[in-house]
Amino acid sequence: MEKVKLPYGYIYKTLNCANKKIYIGQKKGSFNANYFGSGLLINQAIKKYGKNNFKVTILQLADNQETLNKAELFFIGMFRQSLGKENIYNIAEGGRIFFNSGRTHFQKGFIPWNKGVHRQLNTGRTHYKKGISKPSGMLGKKHSSATLTKMHLAKLGHHVSEETKIKISLANQGRVGPMQGKKFSKEHKIKIGLGNRGKVRSLELRKRISQSVLNYFKKRKNNG
Repeated sequence: MEKVKLPYGYIYKTLNCANKKIYIGQKKGSFNANYFGSGLLINQAIKKYGKNNFKVTILQLADNQETLNKAELFFIGMFRQSLGKENIYNIAEGGRIFFNSGRTHFQKGFIPWNKGVHRQLNTGRTHYKKGISKPSGMLGKKHSSATLTKMHLAKLGHHVSEETKIKISLANQGRVGPMQGKKFSKEHKIKIGLGNRGKVRSLELRKRISQSVLNYFKKRKNNG
């Protein structure tokens, strides 16, 4: 009896039946209906909706790793274009070949989604190249009122040293303010006036504002 050759691996599509979002991945060996993918977003979705709301189907079989990589790249690109990025759980472009000593190797000519970012896979820490800004952990988020109160209380009684003030002053020299050369419209001035109406300022704050205005005009007089 002739031995049946099993495929090297396959490309699969995981469908979230609750919101119709999908995930594309590759897997070696025979088909596993209980394997939904290893991506960050797809696993977060599984925790949220439960495994019963996910269904896996085979998109393509492959006889080698190169075919798997090319097919994964193709299907991720195709579904992103047809369904929109917001409906795909994939973060990366796909097509990874293998891992070796914590480094990920890609097909020749393929530009990874995280080019310029060094990821240390064994520790989970992310290292960024010089000149590439690290995204803020608070991007798109807001502090709660309780957190803001804690931050305010932590700053009470904190005074900046004269040395630090000089450093800040030197660092800001030559910088152009965002309102330099601009004027508020009448409508904007009215909004500011209405917004400040009824506000009660402490005696200390009023003294500080008054002193700040006096210093401003004194400086202008000396420079003029």
